[in-house]
Amino acid sequence: SPAGTVPPVTEGGTSVRKIAGIGLVGVLLLSGCVNHELNAKRFCRTIDDRLTTPINDQGVPVTLPPRDWSSDQRKPLRDEVEHLESSFNKAMKFSEDGTKEIRKSARHADKSYLDIFIIIRDKKSKLSQLKTRRAELKQHLAELKDVCSPYL
Repeated sequence: SPAGTVPPVTEGGTSVRKIAGIGLVGVLLLSGCVNHELNAKRFCRTIDDRLTTPINDQGVPVTLPPRDWSSDQRKPLRDEVEHLESSFNKAMKFSEDGTKEIRKSARHADKSYLDIFIIIRDKKSKLSQLKTRRAELKQHLAELKDVCSPYL
């Protein structure tokens, strides 16, 4: 090397700058690999039936079970509502890598299903709470339907 210059530091014969450059390119490629539009499309198509089926027909309860029902008597209704929430939640894997609007709307709808499950599970719940949560679920599903419409 010419006098006054510092040769590049090498590791195993490869310049450290070259290794750092390759690493930076790798990071940039990996961060751009998520196809948000494709994941939004997958999510919306997966939950299309939820967007087109009224919540009563989905199995979302209209009324609470009697307070004097035992846990065993409540179990079938709890199981049905839990299935609604968990099956929606499974589709969330696509929404989380979807667009920001899809992600936000999907989270709201999922939370609404979960809120209804919690109300059904609790013997002390009031019918007014269920009505409020049903209205919120309808609203969140309508919002989700709007943001999903370009992908359906």
